[in-house]
Amino acid sequence: METDDKVQYTLKRRAGQRRIYLRIQGDGSLLVTAGYGPKVEYIDSIVQKKRDWYHSFTSQQKVCHDYLEGDQFLLLGKKLVLNIAINAPCSNAQVLGNVLLLSIRSRTAETKLKKQLISDEFSRHLSNFLSLRISDWSRRMKIEPSPHFHLNNAVRQWASCSSKRELSFSRRVACLDTDLVDYLIVHELCHIFHMNHGPEFKALLQTVIPDWKERRTRMSRCYLDSFL
Repeated sequence: METDDKVQYTLKRRAGQRRIYLRIQGDGSLLVTAGYGPKVEYIDSIVQKKRDWYHSFTSQQKVCHDYLEGDQFLLLGKKLVLNIAINAPCSNAQVLGNVLLLSIRSRTAETKLKKQLISDEFSRHLSNFLSLRISDWSRRMKIEPSPHFHLNNAVRQWASCSSKRELSFSRRVACLDTDLVDYLIVHELCHIFHMNHGPEFKALLQTVIPDWKERRTRMSRCYLDSFL
C-alpha cells in the first residue's frame, strides 16, 4: 500500500521477543521492535494500521517557534511570552516574570542567534533548578556525595547516568514541567544503585515516586526536538 501518509519506521529484531512493539522516539521517529519470527510484510501491515494514531500523535506534540514577538515558550512548566527589544547595546535573553525578553542589536537578527540566546537563558535556569533538586533528592535517597551533572544537546535521550555516577541532562529538559524533571532526576539517581531497569530498579523508583508510571506516560508524549 503506497500512500503519501505511509508511516516510515526503523525495525529492530530482538531474540526472544514475542510481541511487536511500536515506540515513538524523542525526535518523533517510530521505532518498531519484533522477534525474528514475524515477516517484514506482516510487521509493516501492523504499523500501517496504526498510521492515523501515529500522525495524530506527532502532529499534536510538535512545537514550532517563529521567534517573533508574541511567540510562547515553556520554562519548567511556566508559559512565557516573547518580547523583543531592538537596538539593544548587547544581545541577550532574560526571564522577567511571565515575559521572555529578547534583546537584540538589529531587527534583522537571524533566527539562529535568537534560538541560541534563549537556549542559553533556559540552560541557566535549568542548571540552577537541577542543582537544587539533585541535592534534595540525593539527601532523601541517602546518596553521598550528591552526584555531579552536566547539560548536553541530546535530542534522543532526556537524561542518563554513567557508571561513574555522573548525570547528564538534555538542555531541552528546561521545557518540561517540574514534576517531570523530578521524575528524570530520581530515575537517574536510581541507576546509581541499579544500572538496569530490572525489578529492583523499579521497586526503588516506586518507593521514591509512587506515581512514576503516570509521569513516564506523560514523558512519552513529549518530543526532545520540538521545544527550542
